[in-house]
Amino acid sequence: MSTLFVIGAGIAIGWQLSTISSKLIWGLAFAFICSASELLFRSYKFKVHMQIAGEKNFRYPVLSSFGMSLILNMLIIAIVGGGLTFAKGVFYKDYWSNDEKVELNHFRQSLDFRLQVTKIINRGTPYSEVTKEDMRDILEVLQKTIKEAEKVSDPVLEKIYPDLKVHYREEFQQSAQLMREGFQNSDPQKIIYGQILIDKWGDWYTKHLSGIRNSVRK
Repeated sequence: MSTLFVIGAGIAIGWQLSTISSKLIWGLAFAFICSASELLFRSYKFKVHMQIAGEKNFRYPVLSSFGMSLILNMLIIAIVGGGLTFAKGVFYKDYWSNDEKVELNHFRQSLDFRLQVTKIINRGTPYSEVTKEDMRDILEVLQKTIKEAEKVSDPVLEKIYPDLKVHYREEFQQSAQLMREGFQNSDPQKIIYGQILIDKWGDWYTKHLSGIRNSVRK
């Protein structure tokens, strides 16, 4: 029974934990727990047998086996956990590479910044003139949106979801650029067209949100 628990722990170590230090700490702790549990079980079992036999004065012979049990359990964990970790590296590949994950973060950041722009625009009263403070904040966050969008490559956009590249570049990113130019140069036509593009992006993105999220989370 103890061995089954240790093998189960080995699977958890090899499959779930990511760093060598975490594997080592968990392996040592779990091997100790299993060995201690095994010692207690054997001691109790030995005590029951001795009491049935009528023996009152006896020594626990299993105490000396604790060290050997601990070493054996640690060895099993090392073999099973190490083997599974090796198998994971050979047969299981992450859907996203480390570089692609960085770009995914830029993709998320661009969406978050653009949402901030909408919140800043909407925090004033309807049909009122944008204050200088709001204008500064809008331009600053739009610039951040554009910078984050530029850090996302076309191959990553294509990998995330079909047609995402077209809508992201021609609607989302283009909207941020037009609105920045519109607010900078007091050009209402660019602001309006930028708003039309972001509305189109919002409609498409909302419709395909589930698929995009599932892809990003792989």
